[in-house]
Amino acid sequence: MSFPFSFWPLYQTILGQAILAFCGLFELAITLFKDYNIIIDASLVTNGVLLQESVIRELSSIGINKVQLTFDGIKNVHDSIKQLGENRSSYDINYKAVDFLVSMNFEVNIRINFPKNDYKSAIETLSSLKELKNKNKITVYFSELYDYNISSCQNKILNNDEVITKHLENYKLLHDAVKLGFRIPFPYNCVTCSAESNLSFVITPNLDVYKCYNTVGYEDFKVGKISDGSLNVQSFLPLRHTYLDKCAKCKYFLACKPNCLASELYSNTFACGFESLELITNDLLPLFIESNFQDKLMKIR
Repeated sequence: MSFPFSFWPLYQTILGQAILAFCGLFELAITLFKDYNIIIDASLVTNGVLLQESVIRELSSIGINKVQLTFDGIKNVHDSIKQLGENRSSYDINYKAVDFLVSMNFEVNIRINFPKNDYKSAIETLSSLKELKNKNKITVYFSELYDYNISSCQNKILNNDEVITKHLENYKLLHDAVKLGFRIPFPYNCVTCSAESNLSFVITPNLDVYKCYNTVGYEDFKVGKISDGSLNVQSFLPLRHTYLDKCAKCKYFLACKPNCLASELYSNTFACGFESLELITNDLLPLFIESNFQDKLMKIR
């Protein structure tokens, strides 16, 4: 192995529960640091089932200090989804892991999954976590689940009114999280869509290649395949956000990223981001400041 830079940071998100069962992860990380001077700045996304205290200590020892865990409902609901057998509770394992992660100074994110439009379920799950220690060091966000086993991508795409409604409901959930003492994430994603880069691809387990993860599984949007260890990509149209003439006069022009690939290809409509950015600016951003900087604001006052 050879690398062009010394002390070049390796940024990586490690996805999936199986990676925790891969003992070579820790040996690889230590080798990268000791032999190649590569610093790992990684985050782990996991359902928590294998996140024992010994694993958490090993993650800390190799510089992984950001973890996201998922709760799929209150205890009986979560346990019915993440079934372990032998009277073991996956909910209790996650709950204990969160407290221990915080005590080990990890950055902890909790994602609360809830069925489509079942906001009551999301609130109940949030309330079940209110006894966690040091909630002011834990970030909570919500993820509404959809049925992706459908015949048409168009069923997944929301029109602008639906998007605003979802934003408003999400604001209410985040507001409840702040009232319980949790932190919430920064309300705006500043990262440019990777599908816009000619060098960025999504590779599926069966080695099909796509430009956008929202199009995975739809043959019309497949751009290639990996075979015999080589990446074979056919020609494809550059993917770019599109703008209307009126966009240039909008106060959110520099922050707005309208018309993602999915919305443009599936719904054939222009997705204006004005009202969403109004909600973020006037409601979600002040809420974020309140949840993340409350102690500092109190000192200033």
